[in-house]
Amino acid sequence: MKKYIQLFFFISASLYSQNVGHRLGGDIYTPENTLYAYEKLWFNFKNDANLTHIECDIQESLDGKLIIFHDAKIARIVPKINMNLKILKKTLGNKKFDNINIRDLKWSAIKKLQLSHNAKIPTLKQMLDASVKWKVTTPIHLEIKSLQSDEARMKLIKLIVSYQKKLDIFVVIFSSNFYKSFPFTKKWIRLFRKNNIVVRPLGKYDFSKIPFSIVKKTFYKVILKETPFYINTEKKRKIDFPVELSQYKNINKIFIGIFNGADDSGDKGLHWKLKIKNSDKVLDFNFSKSLHWDWFEVDVLHYKTLILSVEDYDTTLKGKRRGNYGMIKVIGELKP
Repeated sequence: MKKYIQLFFFISASLYSQNVGHRLGGDIYTPENTLYAYEKLWFNFKNDANLTHIECDIQESLDGKLIIFHDAKIARIVPKINMNLKILKKTLGNKKFDNINIRDLKWSAIKKLQLSHNAKIPTLKQMLDASVKWKVTTPIHLEIKSLQSDEARMKLIKLIVSYQKKLDIFVVIFSSNFYKSFPFTKKWIRLFRKNNIVVRPLGKYDFSKIPFSIVKKTFYKVILKETPFYINTEKKRKIDFPVELSQYKNINKIFIGIFNGADDSGDKGLHWKLKIKNSDKVLDFNFSKSLHWDWFEVDVLHYKTLILSVEDYDTTLKGKRRGNYGMIKVIGELKP
């Protein structure tokens, strides 16, 4: 099994309640998920039976840095002090403190935020470097909370690979977070397996049950990276995205992904249509009403340039959450 990724269910979520290494020792020392708490944890508990593993939570900053932070919003962990408010106001203007998400911020702002005990929010690399320096031998569980870009996903894989010989690293992730953070499951499972990265799924559904034979023989190329769309005016009921295939000779199938096709204002959902550029010929069309990623397989044969349209003619354009906001992505299947 060393040759391929080992994917299996986590034995019990209750281990986290028994393990003092949760959130880098944050159940004992504050602030959680910081090197301040981690250092105290390691040097006080490294020989303690209650330290079964070290766990931390990974998210992506606005500019693609892999940082260690648990919550979506910053309010619980980041003190509402003048120094922090000045940093946040410079970055986000007058956005209310309680509504600020960690992914709203660039690393240049995050690294300046002051936590209790003069601690800082660390990057994943800083935590791994500290683990090597302190000669940590306990297994390290990286729980993925939220990743938004392929750049960050690949950065995570490369970073884990570079530390695999020095540290005992696992990835753990709830199924719901897996689909949000790694859209198009088969592609990422293949890359995890290729790089011998152990992924332990949390929750009821085991996404790792996709047969390895299916993943092993197929390769994927991002044709259109995650791109936001916002249908919020009468003149913007339809948005077109070019899908350029001319540079790929061996793609005859693509996968169209739509995130949040379900309408924010309670209507029926989102229609999409794939056409040949400068032609009325429609290759395929469908309808998405999912709140998460919804994937559609389309044969594209020898076509060079296609136009992908997202349309929503029934969404409400009134109220606090008017319109329909989401993301679209296109992945091509390359034959070996």
